[in-house]
Amino acid sequence: MDETTQNEAYGVAVADVSVLTSRPEDGEHGGVIGTAAFGTLYLALVHHPGQAVHGFAVLNLALAATVLAAAAMAAVSVRQR
Repeated sequence: MDETTQNEAYGVAVADVSVLTSRPEDGEHGGVIGTAAFGTLYLALVHHPGQAVHGFAVLNLALAATVLAAAAMAAVSVRQR
């Protein structure tokens, strides 16, 4: 019995989130999630116009940390053994 049939058998409505990890367009989903996360961070940091520059600086630091982490993980994944 597949998962959908099993969930219907128990009368449970479950969202199918497997589409987020099983398609070639995974990069698109990651981009959307990243944009939403960093946009939320920026909006959380900026409460009035005077904080815009500070919020932008903090956001860029978070983006830089993400890039460094991604580069480190990529280097480890392609390293010769």
